[in-house]
Amino acid sequence: MRNRIMRTLALGTVLGAWALGAAAHADTTINFDDVYAGEVVNNTYSVSKGVSFVGEGGPFYTDVQTTDTTFTSAPNSLDGSHGAVDILFDSTKYGVGIDKFSIDLVADPLGYGSSNASYSFYDKNGALLFSLDNIDQTISQTLTFNGLGVQKVVLAGDANYDNLTFHPVPEPGTVAALFVGLSGLGALMLRRKRLS
Repeated sequence: MRNRIMRTLALGTVLGAWALGAAAHADTTINFDDVYAGEVVNNTYSVSKGVSFVGEGGPFYTDVQTTDTTFTSAPNSLDGSHGAVDILFDSTKYGVGIDKFSIDLVADPLGYGSSNASYSFYDKNGALLFSLDNIDQTISQTLTFNGLGVQKVVLAGDANYDNLTFHPVPEPGTVAALFVGLSGLGALMLRRKRLS
């Protein structure tokens, strides 16, 4: 009976550590369909997703709103028609930053937008890590990057944005928990093999 309890506890610990590691490695997506068109979303996702938005369109456009884009795959998107939009990743939730990012650029239906826009990526200290340059905003497309330690993304104005997806860099503790869980599972399987 004691061995059965120990095996159950060991298996529970292993599965818990594995689930913790798997959850930390999952992609997060915001598609803006859970808010109304015209709603201000600066802090709407700050608690649930660890992401906030700030408009750079001058003193009257620091609020970032959604807009109805029913002509695309989803009804709502982030409205960048008034100027650049900063995407800020919460440093307490994503202490090491993110390492993968994609967002759908939806061309402005009125024809605004540059044929050589720049998108900038910054670390937690505000230092520029890299930029995506010469992006044509007159056509809808998906912007994607892979890189370590991004805490802020600046999206160029004169376009709308949808389906923001990102992947957090795993914290060292999460990697260690995953390793402990897998090691425990291996030890449990080895012990079971020796007993049979």
